[in-house]
Amino acid sequence: MGVSAENLKATVDAYNEAVSGKTTDAMNKKLMQDQFDKAPFYASKRVPTIHHTMGGIEINTTAQVISKDGNIIKGLYAAGEVTGGIHGANRLGGNAIPDTVVFGKIAGESAALKNN
Repeated sequence: MGVSAENLKATVDAYNEAVSGKTTDAMNKKLMQDQFDKAPFYASKRVPTIHHTMGGIEINTTAQVISKDGNIIKGLYAAGEVTGGIHGANRLGGNAIPDTVVFGKIAGESAALKNN
């Protein structure tokens, strides 16, 4: 990971003290309940990324794209994480896969119809 053993140990010690209530976590984490106190330990590098954003292109039940004026944009379909509103105000992890499969199929079928 490129982290010195001393820094890693100090970080784990600080975390364990916060979990036990001896100190306050410097990052203000709220879900700290399990100490790291049983070996073996494993670590890997992580980088922050945007996993999912709420919002996006509005679609109807046939995956047709809806304009900002509320009108269907003829011949334009969307599915997956580019769309918004499917999950309401929140999205549960793992929902992207059925979302892409279900609305991908619907979008393909809808696009294949000549009257859309």
